[in-house]
This record gives sequence, C-alpha cells and structure tokens, in this order.
Amino acid sequence: MGTLDRVIIIGGSVTGLSLAAALHPHARRVTVLERDEAPNEDGLRKGLPQASHIHLLLRAGANALESLVPGFRAALEHAGARKVDMAADFRWHTTGGWRPRFDSGLSLLMQSRALLDRVLIEQIGLLDGVDIAYGSAVEAPILDPGTRRVTGVRLANGERLDADLVLDASGRGSRAPRWCREWGFSEPPTQKIKINLSYVSAQLRFDPEQTPKVDALLVHPSPPSLPRGGSLFHLEGERWMSTFFGYHGDHPPTDFEAWRAWSKGLANSAVYDALAHAEPASELKAFKVPYQVRRCYAGHVPQRFAVAGDASCGFDPVFGQGMTVAALQALALHEHLSEGGDVDAIQRLFTDTSKVSWLMASTEAQRWPEVDGYRPPLVRPLLWLIDQLYLGGAKDRALHQQFLQVMNMEAPLTSLLAPRTLPRVVRGMLTS
Repeated sequence: MGTLDRVIIIGGSVTGLSLAAALHPHARRVTVLERDEAPNEDGLRKGLPQASHIHLLLRAGANALESLVPGFRAALEHAGARKVDMAADFRWHTTGGWRPRFDSGLSLLMQSRALLDRVLIEQIGLLDGVDIAYGSAVEAPILDPGTRRVTGVRLANGERLDADLVLDASGRGSRAPRWCREWGFSEPPTQKIKINLSYVSAQLRFDPEQTPKVDALLVHPSPPSLPRGGSLFHLEGERWMSTFFGYHGDHPPTDFEAWRAWSKGLANSAVYDALAHAEPASELKAFKVPYQVRRCYAGHVPQRFAVAGDASCGFDPVFGQGMTVAALQALALHEHLSEGGDVDAIQRLFTDTSKVSWLMASTEAQRWPEVDGYRPPLVRPLLWLIDQLYLGGAKDRALHQQFLQVMNMEAPLTSLLAPRTLPRVVRGMLTS
C-alpha cells in the first residue's frame, strides 16, 4: 500500500487519536474531526461524560501507544501519572478473596481520563501533517454510487472534505449502522448483551493523616447474588477518585452520604472503611451502560471506510478493555500498512483485534441470572476455568501474575492452559 493523500478520522477521543498516530507515517495528511469544542481547563468536553469516572489504560494499551507515539509513557509520568505495581500496590478482592501482594514487575500508570487525553493530544499535535479540528460535526461520509467507495465526508455545515480513507471513531453513539443501511449494505452481525450497568463516581479529598495506605483498591461483585462493586484509586498528585458500580438494577445513589453508605454492602468493607474520612471534592457523576455491543462490520461496509473502537465494539467498562483494544487496533493498522497490506482489509483487522477481549467480556456477563441477549460459546467451561484461576490466584503468586498478564492483554488467553499453569490451577482447586 502506497502513501495515502488524506485520511479523515471521525472522533477525537482515544480511538481517533490512536488511529491518527498509526496513520501518520502512511498519509500525507491526517485530519481528526471532533464535533465537540476543545476540552475545557479540566480536560472535559460535552461528548465525553464518562471522563468523570475512573479509566484504566491496560499494559498492552500503554505499550501500543508507546510504539505509535514514542515518549508517550514518559510524558504521562512527567505530567503526574502515578506508577503502581499491579500486585504490590493494588489491593483487589474478587472470587476467592484478596489477591496476594508482592512485587510483580507489572507496572501500571494511573491518571484521570482528562490527563490521559491532554497528554495524548499534546503528543499527537507534535506529528507533522496531523490536525485536530474541534467543532467539526460530520453529517455523513460520502459514498460514490458508481465505485461503491467512500470518497470523503460532508460536514454539518454543508462543507465537503475529500479523503482516500475515512475511519469512524465516534464511539458508542456512532451512526455507522444508519449510514450503512442508507448505502444499501446489509446489517452487520451484531452481538448485544443487556448488562443494565450504572456507575457513580466522585473525586475525593482526605486529611493528610487519614490518607489511605494503598494506591488502588478494587472490590468486585460476587455473582450470582451480589451485583455491586467499588474502587478507590490514587491518581495524579493528591487526586483521589472512587467509582461504585452495579448491574441489573442494583445502582449506586448520587447523594454523597447515601453513596458512601451503599458501599457498605460490597463483598468486602475495605472501600467503605477507606472512605470513612473522605470528603467530596466534586459533584457525584453518574453514567449508564445498558448494553455491551459488538458489530462485526467486515464485509458490511463500503471500500475506504472502516469502524473502530467503541463504535464497533462497546465493552462493559468495568473491565477496562475499551481504550486498550482501540490502541491495539491502531497498532495493528500501522503494522498492516507497513507490510504493504490492503487498505480495504482494515475492517477485518479491527474486528479480529477485538475478538478475544469480547469473548472474555461477554462470557463474564453471563454470571448474572438477569442477563439477556447474545450468549458466547462455551460459557460454562470458560466460567468454571476462570473461577478456578481466581481461586488458585488467591494463594499462588505465579498463577496470579499470569492471570494479570492475560487481563492486561500481554499474554494470550491460551497461556492459562499451558503445561506450567494447569498444575497450579489443579492445586488451587484442591486447596480451596
């Protein structure tokens, strides 16, 4: 594949910015069109309400962005992101109890979504030929009826912009399903799962003498009967944030005292205890995700058009997969084009990149009796295996470390079935 003249990316969130970095070496000009105005001084914008909540960029996602934007990780740390060890500094309560704490060598950067976006925007802004146009709402991509190829976009103000390639990174509110119907393409295979998730977050402050003794605290739900969970993270500087979440109607309140009391009903009281001396430093913000949805657009979109990130696969955000899958899609795109890959094979590439993460997220959703919609294959054996890994990992450091690598998308799911891992799983079964 030769150099593209111009690429247009619809959406300026992490997905769009990652794609811009990936395409920078392969296009003379990359234009990111973001309908919102530029982020305010707090790093927030209208179309990103979930920015008021905890976001984790998993290790594979951070590595992918570092490959695409060398120096990204150092810039994030310099801006104040907190580096934590995922076992030593991260207290995690799930099936089987607390995870062991030890120096795993698996570090993670923790920061607010606003800081992450700001640093990424600054780094992308240093790339020649890449422009971010705020306040630029796209009405629709333009399809040439003769070639059945997308040739650009039409803006809401009527302006037309030509492009060799258009990528939709507009998030869960993507209008790609409507556009494809209007162009005469068949509906893409869609896997939709009702999760009825709601989460409520607050920034917190602590008296210096009452500051929690841990940088990250996470208490998972206890299926099938207790669908609520909570977290407390130490972000940049002295910024603390706590997010409570619940599935299928067990939703956290938005009054601070009621919200704090709600956390007393988690599977463990650690979060509630840590918040005993907390004061709110912001309004409580709520966000709802009724479904997680994956649309397999490969073969159902015109040439020179593809859909990426949450616009094609919207995960349950509790598992923190969204930004990382988007970054991995961008890295796969860069590698594909670097090897001379066909630009019209991009959608298949994006679909394949999300496959394993979707299998894990959609399988986890089946733990709740209220779940409705798509059911992935092999649910019962997969959930049984995951439970054994949880139980074994509560006692076995090596097993827990391997599971962390899979969670962070640094090791394949099949590594949990490797000869060195299976005996540890069996030992965990026998001692649990």
